[in-house]
Amino acid sequence: MAPAYDIVNTTAYLPNDSLALRLAGQKSFFSARLGLLHFASKLDIDQPSEQIRHILGAIESVLCAHRNLAAAAPEIVRAIRASARVLEGAF
Repeated sequence: MAPAYDIVNTTAYLPNDSLALRLAGQKSFFSARLGLLHFASKLDIDQPSEQIRHILGAIESVLCAHRNLAAAAPEIVRAIRASARVLEGAF
């Protein structure tokens, strides 16, 4: 497995960017969703789709709780929310 920094969301800075490395054979995080679910099953993660939804909810809670910081970097918040919407629709 590659270190997590290889899957950092860079779309806040490069809107048409993709993953640096392939994930489940894809460079698109959205396209690799089935690979993520398969990988989660190999790790015996219970209800991976629900876990992902929970994480997405936590991300949104943090963004709302820290509106002052979010206002300082609106392009990053937009990219995070756009990625979350794509992922949410996938799971």
